[in-house]
Amino acid sequence: MKKPIIGVFLLTIVFGLLIFYAFPNLLDRQPTMMQASANESINQHPLEKQPIELLVDFDDSHVNQSHDESDDDTVISESENHEVDESISDEQLVEQLFNIMNEERQLQSMNEFDQLSHLSEAAEQKSADMRDHGYFDMESPNYGSASDIIKSHDVPYYSLAASLSAGVQDPERVFEQLNDGNFTTYLYDQDFTHVGIGYVSGGQYGHYWTIYFIDHPIEQDPNEMEQLVFDMVNEIREENGLSRLAPHEKLAEVARIKSEDMRDQNYVAHESPTYGAPYEMIEHYEIENNGSAENIAAGQKTAEEVVGGWMNSDGHRANILNENVTHLGVGYAQGGEQNSYWTQLFIIE
Repeated sequence: MKKPIIGVFLLTIVFGLLIFYAFPNLLDRQPTMMQASANESINQHPLEKQPIELLVDFDDSHVNQSHDESDDDTVISESENHEVDESISDEQLVEQLFNIMNEERQLQSMNEFDQLSHLSEAAEQKSADMRDHGYFDMESPNYGSASDIIKSHDVPYYSLAASLSAGVQDPERVFEQLNDGNFTTYLYDQDFTHVGIGYVSGGQYGHYWTIYFIDHPIEQDPNEMEQLVFDMVNEIREENGLSRLAPHEKLAEVARIKSEDMRDQNYVAHESPTYGAPYEMIEHYEIENNGSAENIAAGQKTAEEVVGGWMNSDGHRANILNENVTHLGVGYAQGGEQNSYWTQLFIIE
């Protein structure tokens, strides 16, 4: 009987490896999760949603060809006249492309893009870097990835995409060339709210364009976000035949402090470098209880998103649907590396 068992075991391993290598992005895009209960932290990962960065590798095999050819969202046009029309300023060129993009959004009854000055500065820095150092690629040898450049300009985002163009000055021609492939996807993606466009002239190709798309965080009222999560949890409990959890003012204050601590100390974990384990933090603030649990998360934009993520995780769901817990405190903090930090503290009173 041992041989069939071993055979099944080996087939399981092989199948798992095939999934891992065939679909690596499935693992990259799935949030990992963690919950702490029974007054101890479990050694797993928290529910942490990494900012999504959409970048496409550039295939430079067509650079020496004499015709226009696009590779997803990167375009070099060597057949164009690379002379600079000095009758129009760089700022006017950028504004023209921005208007063209928003006109396309309007045709689809979509919200228009907004511009961020710091994001546009980051895009211009990238374009100038390509011109000055003779390359055309998403990755800068001097400043790193698009994410690195944007973060150096203190621009927060939930998701990011980038498109590059070289060799064409006219914004309409740039739009025509880019509007095929990934650029089109970014243009009509309702999640992207802001763009930064950078244009410079000169260098090998005469004209360099960088367009950054981001999903920019909107300032939220912490009290409102916390109440939304609290109400959703009680609705879920009622739907599952459980009693509603009572609010606990001091517990909510501690949950807010924990979220702020994660933001300020740049971590997402149950073990706080400042307060220790969740139960130790609760004890530190002298909250009497007969048991406690914690759910945490980072990077989710809305209460619906974070509660949905918790409910899709067995451990987090178990805490929310624990029939023994009596009180809940919710804490939300905005900003930091992940843009948003969430904490739920449950106690049995």
